[in-house]
Amino acid sequence: MKDLDQLIEGAVSSRKKEKGTPLDLNTLLEMTSEVILENTQKGNDFEVVVVQTVRALSGANPLTGGPYEGWESKSQKTATGGKTLGEMAKELYTTASESGFFTLEDFQNAKMQDIGKSQAYEKGPKVEIKTDVFFGDKPISIKMPGDTQADSSKIAAIIPRVRSVMAGGKNQDIDPKVETKVETEVEKEFKETLAKLENKIINMSKNRYLGDGRVPSLEKTIANSKDPKAVEKAQQIINTLKKLEIIDDTASVIREEFSFNKEEVSETIQNFLKMSLEGDLRALVKELLTGARAFEKVPGAAAQYLLSPDYAFDLNDERSIDVLSAAIKMRIAIKSGGRKLNIEEIDSIKKIGAELTLRWDIKSNLLKSLIESLKQEDGQERAAVRKPPTPSATEEKSFKGIYDDIQDTLLSSVKNKNSK
Repeated sequence: MKDLDQLIEGAVSSRKKEKGTPLDLNTLLEMTSEVILENTQKGNDFEVVVVQTVRALSGANPLTGGPYEGWESKSQKTATGGKTLGEMAKELYTTASESGFFTLEDFQNAKMQDIGKSQAYEKGPKVEIKTDVFFGDKPISIKMPGDTQADSSKIAAIIPRVRSVMAGGKNQDIDPKVETKVETEVEKEFKETLAKLENKIINMSKNRYLGDGRVPSLEKTIANSKDPKAVEKAQQIINTLKKLEIIDDTASVIREEFSFNKEEVSETIQNFLKMSLEGDLRALVKELLTGARAFEKVPGAAAQYLLSPDYAFDLNDERSIDVLSAAIKMRIAIKSGGRKLNIEEIDSIKKIGAELTLRWDIKSNLLKSLIESLKQEDGQERAAVRKPPTPSATEEKSFKGIYDDIQDTLLSSVKNKNSK
């Protein structure tokens, strides 16, 4: 499932290509609302269609009941590149077959995972596991074509993952006050510096932030919206932000804790990773993709294979991790959610902004290029790769502020659409 910003980008690029639509706010709201509501279940639908298609093409009967009901109609949904979910599922089956990772019996016993959310590292709230489907007893993470996410979480979640990697799989806390052996001054200084970086990341994760486009989007609503209630709400939010001295009369954020400094956050995370992992992200990338250490106590929750219509990876093959590590890029984003905005001093402050999230994106074209190079070097078919589509000559890439412009309108409608 792609992020909101990626869906916006795709929607705008597609609409411009087809209709030459100008990029005004109302048009963005209209087209993106359609795309968001259409895509909220598409990732899950694709997994269902994959299971049923794989079973059918391998000679087994499709499954019935529960999530499998209506899979035929789901398979007809248009997904990406003009292809349906069913067409992409057939391509995935071909890719999986050519990989040599699976037997016919594995395919015939394909099913959805039924483990559900589980505790990572046996701590905290339950989260999404890494396995989407099983082919036989082989747990698999399914990806749709194009750029996809290897992982997305609050930025503080990186700390237990890195600690686990450093400890060789054990969830070991790093406490500079506890010494288990005689340490050198360099070792002590290293632990203390690392602990400071961790504390800074934790504090950043607790904060809420106002993105650059947040207040301008409210001002646009006041100036352009024909909905009196939307105008009143936007004005109320701005007035409250000024009353709380979070913004000034020029709409600039003047309270530092609400100011989103992407460069500072990125630098802090990068420094933490460089210090703790000595610049080698491979073990971390493997954990992000598999969840093998996070879900060590939950059988089947950790993924052993990564499958897409474009590629097939055995995640236990370190050479595969080498390639994926080179194709995965880290980025910091802000993610809104849980807004009440009945005001009451902006719902106790915490609801005015957005959380920081750490995203790890698998860049499709880069990945395909790397795999092709690997195949040419050693002659081994470690992944079945199709030629990437030719990118549009004019691809819209700058969407700064659009997320903030539309989030209040869209996220509430998406939430209502999916609530049961």
